[in-house]
Amino acid sequence: MLLHQADSLLAAQLSVPAPFAVVYARFVPRPHSVPHQAIDRARRQLLAHTTLLGAFLTSVHIGHNSFIYVFAVTDIDATRDATQRLAQLQLDGLAADEPSYFTFDDLYPCSPACSLLSKPCPSCTNTTRGTLLPRKPLRETYSHFLEAIRIRLIDDIAQAASHSRPLRPVTRLKGGFLLGMPSPNNEWCSSWKYRVQSRPLLFCQLQVHLCQSRLIIHPLLHITTFLPLLYSLPVPPGTPITLLPHGTPAFFLTHYNGPTSALTKQFQESLQGLGVGSWSSTSKPSYIIAWINVENKQGEDKGIVLIYPTALCLSFTPSSIP
Repeated sequence: MLLHQADSLLAAQLSVPAPFAVVYARFVPRPHSVPHQAIDRARRQLLAHTTLLGAFLTSVHIGHNSFIYVFAVTDIDATRDATQRLAQLQLDGLAADEPSYFTFDDLYPCSPACSLLSKPCPSCTNTTRGTLLPRKPLRETYSHFLEAIRIRLIDDIAQAASHSRPLRPVTRLKGGFLLGMPSPNNEWCSSWKYRVQSRPLLFCQLQVHLCQSRLIIHPLLHITTFLPLLYSLPVPPGTPITLLPHGTPAFFLTHYNGPTSALTKQFQESLQGLGVGSWSSTSKPSYIIAWINVENKQGEDKGIVLIYPTALCLSFTPSSIP
């Protein structure tokens, strides 16, 4: 069932140009650059406060072979101009593959043999598409395109929520976002504050589907076992926590009591576009010191000690801890 954008609780649709093309390029770190720094710098450089389908969209992979995809959705008649614009894009420390594009008709093959091709075979125009999976050469690209749409949507939702009144925190967790409880707006509500804060957070997973002329956004709601760490303090050292927005598992060590102004500025810059909303809206954000385990082949107990914003840390409800 497709609903209008005003009925976005169950589903929403975003119109795209019909017919449309998705122009893309993959950027990889140059030999003498620091891969994760060059990629994140490029991601932040391409952030733009334009409409969802009027900006460059990005999806990042950090690993043994790190890269960043850059996408642009355009009318199919403007594909050449969009490809040239992407080819002229200069990102410090990164080199680009040759820009390319796909349309909706390019995605799905008509047969197993056709699924190995990068473009539709001659039979595709006269044959019902015989598979629900995209053709193999486009699967990675298409997956990153949907992820780029999802990340931008979550960030837009978090930004809009940060200006709502009463304030209801929205913070990204992987492929969705957590809904915090609204702040009490009068003295009568304040007596219920503890009961509200002790409720597990609600998680909204966003499913994104591409159709001929629209994007369908399908939110799925789940109750979690998470609580904001801020509402659980004090907790003993070694308490398991989760770091937002990527859901990184960590362990609480202690509070951070050092200077915070430079820390806040660095986190504000590095977390741009990642859907963390208004985490630093208070006059002096608080921080914790945590430990992240690092896996190694020798099985040794190694890890990283880090400082992280308390507002972006989750604890678990008491009943969920064995």
